[in-house]
This record gives sequence, C-alpha cells and structure tokens, in this order.
Amino acid sequence: MYRSSLEAIAYGFRQHAEILAGMGLELGEPRVTNGGSKSVLWKQILADVLQRPLIPVIDHPGASLGAATAAGIGTGTIPGWDVIGHFTHTGPAIEPDSSNTAAYEEGYALYCELEPALRPISHRLSHRGRR
Repeated sequence: MYRSSLEAIAYGFRQHAEILAGMGLELGEPRVTNGGSKSVLWKQILADVLQRPLIPVIDHPGASLGAATAAGIGTGTIPGWDVIGHFTHTGPAIEPDSSNTAAYEEGYALYCELEPALRPISHRLSHRGRR
C-alpha cells in the first residue's frame, strides 16, 4: 500500500514534468530534500519513474531559502536559481535502475489511462470538500 502510494506520487511528478516539457520547460536536474530525501525507497522510485538521476540535498536550510530566492529573482536582486548552490550541499546521485524501467513504464501508462476516467470523480470530491 505504501509503495503504491509513492509510485502514484512519482507518476504525478512525471506527468507534470511532461506537461511542462510540452510547454518548453524541460526538467533539469531533479533534487529531493527534507523528509523525502531520507527514504532510500522513495528516492529510488523517483529516479526510476523519472528516468533521471535524482540529487539529494543534504542539510537543506528549509523552504524559506527557496521562497527568499524566488523573491530575489522576481525583484531582480538575485540573478538565478544557481545561487542556491552557495547555501546547500548535495549527496551522491541516485541513478535510475534500468531493471525497473519496464514495470514503471507499464505502471505510468496505466496511471495516464486512468486519469480521464477518474477526472469527474476527482472533481466531485474536490467540490464536496469545499462545502
């Protein structure tokens, strides 16, 4: 149950990466930080599903660094996201395991096939939650 939840989240990340790529925004070097970065299983699933090396950020200072950097970029006082490298350290990359590729490709195809069928139910659940 736990693993299937992690896989579904990873499929969602992959779907978002593909949508952004279709808009001309390619996924660069995916990184993982904070709670999720401590799980070897979670990191491997993400690397396998995304089919890219996953870079763990070690001792991340927290979300405030990202928010401050975004604000600095938005105001023009910080030139770009690469400045974060001055404040963080990364661990060794988690490489995708090619022996898992076929299983995750099949799982991702099923995930994408389910979306149109589940969309109306998801919308009803979302509307119900707003009451």
